[in-house]
Amino acid sequence: MSSDEKDTKDVKDARSAPTTRSIKVARREARRYLKDVDVLVKRHHGRLSKTALDDLEAARLALLTALNDGSQSASSVAIDEATLALEKRVEKYLSFARRSVAADYLVSIFQALAIALVLRFFIVEPYKIPSGSMIPTLLIGDHIFVNKLSYGIRLPAIDTLVAHWGGYERGEVIVFVNPLDDHLPLLQRRDYVKRIVGLPGDTVEVRGEVLYVNGQPQPRELVQANFIYFDRFGDDGPWSQQRAELWRETIQTGVKKSDDAVDVDLTMTHELLRDPHRPHALLEGPFKVPEGHLFMMGDNRDNSQDSRAGSWFVPFDHVKGRAFVIWLSWGVPGSWPWGEVGIRFNRFFKGV
Repeated sequence: MSSDEKDTKDVKDARSAPTTRSIKVARREARRYLKDVDVLVKRHHGRLSKTALDDLEAARLALLTALNDGSQSASSVAIDEATLALEKRVEKYLSFARRSVAADYLVSIFQALAIALVLRFFIVEPYKIPSGSMIPTLLIGDHIFVNKLSYGIRLPAIDTLVAHWGGYERGEVIVFVNPLDDHLPLLQRRDYVKRIVGLPGDTVEVRGEVLYVNGQPQPRELVQANFIYFDRFGDDGPWSQQRAELWRETIQTGVKKSDDAVDVDLTMTHELLRDPHRPHALLEGPFKVPEGHLFMMGDNRDNSQDSRAGSWFVPFDHVKGRAFVIWLSWGVPGSWPWGEVGIRFNRFFKGV
């Protein structure tokens, strides 16, 4: 029902028993109707003739007089009669402003759709994890939300960064457009999800499987020597149980001054995998991160196509946003009633 139709319906319903209603209730409902009529007249003032405006104003003043009658003989009947007179004039002069119920539903649907599109294109975007490059932080089949306003604003139609305020930190997990796909049409470019380990100006290298940033080792410790996880080859491929070492790595995210003016390292900790059965390079890098770019690595260190492969860097204008929560998870191991493959309830609303 439209707001214009509601203007008259509320008063009709309220006057079903005018002699039994208190004058306080009658005044409250009449004032509400009068306010709605004022809005309606103001909205469509240009389409009303002088005669219509004068007639509506006369009925409006009559209702105001009834509302302001403070005598002991004042009753709800007089207020209802004045309201009914105003209602008749609204029906006479403003009936064109009323929408059908079907039109109201369509308007509501389009409004909801517009809000959803604004949220989807500019604020929060859902993203499904298709591969195991971020295990154990993100599993295949995790559905995450990405905050698209974390670092700037991108126009979705042309995929262009129009505003940028930065704020990147080492250790953050982001979604970005793979720069190796820049030669492809827009719709064929792949989205990747990785962890920031290098900021503009940083020098990143891996020595003996230990991550170094600007010459400083990022400490890590073994958590579990026989960690079991599930990988998958392609969207329709079979699930495969894998074993790896689970490590916990601490990355320096920045430096701040303490109260006694001493530099204090800011850090964040995350888990990563190491495959003990694969040959490992003694040295990867060093990689000098250019201005306006980021150096990315996956948490599944031996099964991740990231910035170490080919020394590619992610330009700021390729970043879609920061991953911040898992809102749905489907895969192996799953829960009833789908058997092995199903919903992983323990991952719902888990922060990234």
